[in-house]
Amino acid sequence: MTTPLDYAHEHAEEFKQQLFDLLRIPSVSTDPAHKGDVRKAAEWVAAELKRVGANNVEIIPTEGHPVVYADWLGAGANAPTILIYGHYDVQPADKVADGWTSEPFEPVERNGEIVARGSSDDKGQMFIHIKVLEAYLKTLGNVPVNLKFMYEGEEEISSPHLKPFIRANKDRLKADVCVISDGGRFEKTRPNIDYSVRGMTYMQLDVWGPTRDLHSGGFGGMLSIRVRGGEQAAIDTAARVQIWKRCKNALSRSFPRDAEYKNEIYLLRISHSSDTL
Repeated sequence: MTTPLDYAHEHAEEFKQQLFDLLRIPSVSTDPAHKGDVRKAAEWVAAELKRVGANNVEIIPTEGHPVVYADWLGAGANAPTILIYGHYDVQPADKVADGWTSEPFEPVERNGEIVARGSSDDKGQMFIHIKVLEAYLKTLGNVPVNLKFMYEGEEEISSPHLKPFIRANKDRLKADVCVISDGGRFEKTRPNIDYSVRGMTYMQLDVWGPTRDLHSGGFGGMLSIRVRGGEQAAIDTAARVQIWKRCKNALSRSFPRDAEYKNEIYLLRISHSSDTL
């Protein structure tokens, strides 16, 4: 009897060529010029899921790039359900600037490894899960667990529309466990399960300054009033308006009356989401 693993070994070359076809699609989500390629990759993934036997295959639009959903629920209501996450979008790749020795979107084999943009982040990993479903259905006709697939096209741009998608599809995505198929391995012969990762925080600090360098001996006294007021306003948000008013009163007494001179030493503007102080 042929097992799913036997089937995978027997069809390894076929699987590899299929993955090469996916890797050749430059689905760069960071570049609007590749919007069509991102869509093409989504269509490729959806078609492959449908071909191997997944059900309810959909390319679901978002305000950005689409999410590909599919499932196979033939194990029954009493079996556990696994939600598999992956992404079909990739980072940009410039052969010269990034130091590639081959074309980034033309996969090659080198020392037993597939070299191409997206081969390990994340097209290779997400592709494996599709092939596992195929191998089980072709040999056993079933899978011991229920499977749901959620493949997005915006992971490389911080998944801005994934959270709204999940909120809008809670029932559809309900599962006992979620497998995030987007990571590395410490050793080729030893699988590993990552149970936590670090996130990222993005910040933007806008500072407006004078029109030219100002010497502290001539301007330090007057400017320091405004800077200290600005820092205090940032620290004590609740009192920022009152503090800024006090600073303005101090400025009106200490600054020269000449409007041009005031503009010249204008140092800092504090703003937040609702108004400008």
